Amino acid sequence: ILKEPEVKKEVAKYIRNRVESARWLIQAIEQRRRTLIDIAQAIVDRQQDYLRDGPAHIRALTMQEIADVLVFNLDGSRSSNGKYMQTSNGVIELRRLFTGGIAREDGGLESRESICEAIRDIIDAEDNNYPLSDTQLAKRLTSKGIKIARRTVTKYRERTGIPQAKLRKRYPV
Repeated sequence: ILKEPEVKKEVAKYIRNRVESARWLIQAIEQRRRTLIDIAQAIVDRQQDYLRDGPAHIRALTMQEIADVLVFNLDGSRSSNGKYMQTSNGVIELRRLFTGGIAREDGGLESRESICEAIRDIIDAEDNNYPLSDTQLAKRLTSKGIKIARRTVTKYRERTGIPQAKLRKRYPV
């Protein structure tokens, strides 16, 4: 049966289609690999302070910034979701390096993570007998150039697991 001309043509066509499909798949995988490497490199270029000095130094970074730098339409959530990078701070998910932010008075962005760190630092330095309210924390951050609402301070404080002022108060014995 394989020696018949019609069967040979059909088999050759089938094999040709399968080889084309395999080539397309290999090219798609290679393109995705290159894109992921480009994304990772762009992230590393922008988050050097974080990678060198730790979480307090993460800067605000959006997926759109990376797309603009790489000059193509980037579906960052799909490209970086479930992808990890080995760093000096341990293994981290690429998505974690995309942080929104709050506008500073100088026009730049302050990352959520660094604001949480600033809140933690202010609370660590507070007088335990007179803990700062979220309104006072917001005023302190504003004096540091980070214009932030009290509600946002509350959200970030809760996110970091820091209790509210009345629960942080230490009564003298």
